[in-house]
Amino acid sequence: TKEQLQEALNTAAAGDIIALGADLVVNETLAVPAGADVVLDLNGHTLSGAFSNQGVSALITNSGNLTIVNGKVVSLAEYPDVDWGEEGFPTYATNTISNKGNLVIGAGAVVENETNVGGASYAVDNYAGATLTVEAGAQIIAKDCAIRMFSNSATAENKVVINGGTITGKRAIWIQLPSSNAAVAPLTTLIINGGELNSTSDLTIYSYSYGNSFANTNVTITGGIFEKDVAFGGGYKGDQETVVITGGTFNGKLG
Repeated sequence: TKEQLQEALNTAAAGDIIALGADLVVNETLAVPAGADVVLDLNGHTLSGAFSNQGVSALITNSGNLTIVNGKVVSLAEYPDVDWGEEGFPTYATNTISNKGNLVIGAGAVVENETNVGGASYAVDNYAGATLTVEAGAQIIAKDCAIRMFSNSATAENKVVINGGTITGKRAIWIQLPSSNAAVAPLTTLIINGGELNSTSDLTIYSYSYGNSFANTNVTITGGIFEKDVAFGGGYKGDQETVVITGGTFNGKLG
């Protein structure tokens, strides 16, 4: 049950493995507390949830050290905030995983967001102070952005490392600097060593600032396959990202 899984997460000791014995549907957020150090072995099963509230939602909120392997984590939000109009901007996100700690998506794991009516709906929403690592054999899938890097701190690093796996969405990865204050340069690190990044639209990777400086945004690409365009420097035109590319296959434009 959801209660049993939450209790196991609350009491897990370092190095513990929690294994599912069957598919599990939950209607409330599962929280991995700060200080937890746990492997969630889905054991070939699916952990899923649908959310009907008109507000922020996440199937899992991770504030600890969480590794997910060998199964599927999937969520659906019935009422995402779709306010992407000319004067509008979504005020809440509807995520499969909201990551505020250290999250590893390991071999055999699939993380998917099935919300299909637009809005700010992400498979993994990675926040300032958090690290996301994607390993070979993993999949991250969303109708909107598969991975959003929400970078809004000049002192707490938002870090994503892609070592392998497949990432697919309208944007595979979106680097978002949300503030209009050009005096703030959020600490943002994206490292891609392998894997395949796909876009169902036009841009595989996209970075955009609403006014923050890109001076502390660093992108390093040593490998990987990029099926469509990779675009940096969107929005604010002051200090730009530092981008170092020493490998990779780019099947679209890069610039």
